[in-house]
Amino acid sequence: MYQDSAEGLASFTYYYFDAKNYALQTGDARLLRGIAQGCASCLAEADAIETVYDGGGWIVGGQPKALNVVPVGKQDKKGVLSALVPFMEDAGTTMAKGGKLVDSEEWDPDGTVLTVKAKYAHGAWQMLSIKETPDAQLPR
Repeated sequence: MYQDSAEGLASFTYYYFDAKNYALQTGDARLLRGIAQGCASCLAEADAIETVYDGGGWIVGGQPKALNVVPVGKQDKKGVLSALVPFMEDAGTTMAKGGKLVDSEEWDPDGTVLTVKAKYAHGAWQMLSIKETPDAQLPR
């Protein structure tokens, strides 16, 4: 995960989703925030998770599953590298204080593809962006 390489990016990407899973289960998004300081959508997800738990609610399910991480292209001069991630999420339910249903997402057996961009600097990776790109073609 700390290697400045495609393998390092892959390990870091799996770690990112583990951190997101931890935040979903506990409401503690500090780890997620720490590795995604430059990723606006990641920080927005962290905010949403914390808001649920801070209000006395909780989240059941919704665990992210990166099925593979396929680096694409070459790392640029700023240390940025992209990868395609075939991805699925478990069904999930968000409950408010007192057990009131707020939101429910069904499991999608087809999943999707995400494109992640991360930067290697100062001995570690930082997530820069995660976007759903269902039409992206995985290299063969």
